[in-house]
Formats: sequence, C-alpha cells, structure tokens
Amino acid sequence: RSIRAAQEARQALEENRNLRLEALEPPRAAAATPPAALQTLQRNLAICRANVTEAGEGDLVDRLAADYARYAAMVQPPPAAGADPWENEGLAEFLALTAEMVQRLDALVAVNEAAMERADEATRQLARRAQRRAAVLFGVIIGGILAWSYFLSYRIARPIMKLAHQLSGTPEGRGVYPRVRVRSRDEIGFLSEAFNRLFRRLEQYDRHRDDILAAEKEKVRRGEEAKGRFIAD
Repeated sequence: RSIRAAQEARQALEENRNLRLEALEPPRAAAATPPAALQTLQRNLAICRANVTEAGEGDLVDRLAADYARYAAMVQPPPAAGADPWENEGLAEFLALTAEMVQRLDALVAVNEAAMERADEATRQLARRAQRRAAVLFGVIIGGILAWSYFLSYRIARPIMKLAHQLSGTPEGRGVYPRVRVRSRDEIGFLSEAFNRLFRRLEQYDRHRDDILAAEKEKVRRGEEAKGRFIAD
C-alpha cells in the first residue's frame, strides 16, 4: 500500500506543479491549488505513515510530513491575478519543495520495492528448500516402501523355501515322511498343516499296504508248508 500511496502522492504533486507552470503563459489567470489535490496528497502521506515497516522509511515519512506542512501553507492563498509569477520568490521555493518531495517519494518507493524484492527472494529460497525437503522425503518414502516390500517378500518366501527344502529331503520309496513345523496361522501355516495331513494319510496307506503284503506272504508260506507236508505223507 505504501508504494501505491507514494505514487499517487507524487502524481498529485506533479499535477499541481504543472498547473502552476501552465499559469505562467499569458493570458492565463493565476491558478489556485484544488482542495482535492491537497486532500489526496494528505491522505496518501497518512497511508505511508501508517505502513512504515522498513528501515529508513520512517525518516522519509517524517520529512515528507514536515514538507507537507510547508507545502500546504505555500499554495494557500493562490498568486494574485495579473502578477508576474516569475517575480514571485515563492514560485522558486514552491518548485524546489515540490522537487524535494517528489525525490523523497521516489526514495520511499525504492525502499518498499527493495523490501518486496527481498521478500520475493526469501519466498523463492523457501520454495527451493521446500522442494529439496520434499525430494528427500519422497526418497525416504520410496526407500521405506522398497524395504518394506523386501521384508514382506522375504517373510513370505522364506517359509515356502524351508517347506520346499524339507519336502525335497524326503527319501523316495522308503515310506518315511517328514513333519513340517507349523510356525504361523497364516496361509503358510495352513499349507504346512495340509502337507502334514497328506503325509499321515500316506503313512496309513503304507502301513495298510504292508499289512496286506505281510498277510499274503503268510498265506503263501502256509500254503507251501501244507504242500510240503502233503508230499511227504
């Protein structure tokens, strides 16, 4: 707001100065300063005073307030009609004061623009830091996801590999079946229990088969003995 107020105050000063300079050319009459111009100037200087935030800005505003008091007294009353304005010593003082106030308003604008540039640079630096932190955070998240995925895959694959290793060590044709240790109640545990049930059934089948074979051998043996006794008799 200080920049806009300073620019409007500068415009009011220049318009009033130009109005006085245009009155120097005959047959123009002496020009009076419009009250609205002084009100605009006073209002914008008050805005500048109410928005002092930067170093050096307060001193400029104080000097402008002092200059305004001189300026308001200088432009009232207007020059007498028909008088030669070039012979009026107040005109030179008016032009010098106007130029001085315009210079200070320009300095006030420069101070605020420099502050805005510093604020913009600070905002850009903050944005760059935020981007770097976001990149680091994104990398950490991706690393965490990969590590967690590896952990889950290892946790799932390791029991399966152990189960496969136990099954691969089972001797063929010997009727010796392993007992798979159930370590969890998840899918791997359910699969291990299913293999154990299968192995128990296979053992029962082998025992039943062995019993049948033993019975058949016993029948053959008895038949051979009976045949031998028959021949001997």
